[in-house]
Amino acid sequence: MQPRLELALPVDPRHLYRHLIREASYLPGICRPFVNTRIRAGFVRSKEAIYQGRRKQPPPTGLDDPQTKAIHHGLRQLRGLRAVNLGDTMRIDRLMHHVFGRSGKRRRELLVPLLRPPTPRDSAELQKHLEQQKAGPPVDSNGKQLPMRRPDGWDKTKVLKHVQSQIKHQSTTSPSVWMRIGNQTPHNPQRELIKLPPVDHFGKPINERRVRKAMERWWKAAATKLAPPVEKSEWERLRAAAAGELPEHDWKFAPRRPIARSLEAPTPAVTSEWDWKPLVDRSASFIGRPVIRQQWRLTGKRETGPFEPHKQKREGLRARALQRTYDRIWNATPYVEEDPETLATKAIHWGSIRGLQTQLPVATAADARIFAGEVVKTTPRLGPKLMRFSNAVPQASIK
Repeated sequence: MQPRLELALPVDPRHLYRHLIREASYLPGICRPFVNTRIRAGFVRSKEAIYQGRRKQPPPTGLDDPQTKAIHHGLRQLRGLRAVNLGDTMRIDRLMHHVFGRSGKRRRELLVPLLRPPTPRDSAELQKHLEQQKAGPPVDSNGKQLPMRRPDGWDKTKVLKHVQSQIKHQSTTSPSVWMRIGNQTPHNPQRELIKLPPVDHFGKPINERRVRKAMERWWKAAATKLAPPVEKSEWERLRAAAAGELPEHDWKFAPRRPIARSLEAPTPAVTSEWDWKPLVDRSASFIGRPVIRQQWRLTGKRETGPFEPHKQKREGLRARALQRTYDRIWNATPYVEEDPETLATKAIHWGSIRGLQTQLPVATAADARIFAGEVVKTTPRLGPKLMRFSNAVPQASIK
């Protein structure tokens, strides 16, 4: 592992910004624009918070200082990016989910056009929309005004169609695809009404507010686990990354550039007496924490003593493992095919293993000699019930 370019203390925000941009330059090209945009937006937002904090009287100090908070947050993100570039699978998967809108801020941005109600297509729909605006919020049986709820302004027809498509797709994909998203709720919102009793404890019909809250709870739970669609061009690029069809610099991590060094031999520093004072007031577990095997990607330090583990973790991620990560993200990403005239949802397409048009690898000379001159005959695959009660032949037999 190459030595890291450490930050000098106290940390200068400009130096922290350059280190973050440098670490983002090693990411795959398909992820780099999103990460660079988030880094710049975070620094602009922190600059405004620091300016507002300095106007307070008295100004905040310590950990309450906005600049101190921003630097601590930036250092934490820098350690995370370094771990991603070293092949931390958990953080790579989390980064991919944020980049392609499966979680985080971009997911919320992609949900906005999906939840937004459709615009009126003709004068009749426009007139109906204006009448609903004039009527105001709904009222209950007693004439009391009901508060406006968030799902009231959603396009429920579009959302329900997307939920049904996602539930159908989840039944055919691996559970590992939906570990960070979650399994979608049942596609029938009326099931929430079945759970409610017909009358209350006093024998009266159930309150309308209780019915509204039950339906609102279902729609919010459905939107929480909804995988929003992306543009078809982005969906196709993600499919190409999962198949390895993009240029390598677009889907692979870039090799790390060496740190500039002086051509002259460094002068050996004069070693003074061992400074033991910072170590006596801390436990051995705290002092040895940066060099344990689970933390070396975050700290960049490894055990060099006699108790060093024999098996060290790899630096970086294999190409096939990275393709599997793209494949899992692609399986959880849809795009919507709309009718060009009415702009209604015509079909929802999801990623699948069958959609990867990859070619089988060419056999090596040693493997090809095994079946040299042989003819392989395939037989149709029988279902599990037929296989149980019949003497089925193998799927492939060599004559």
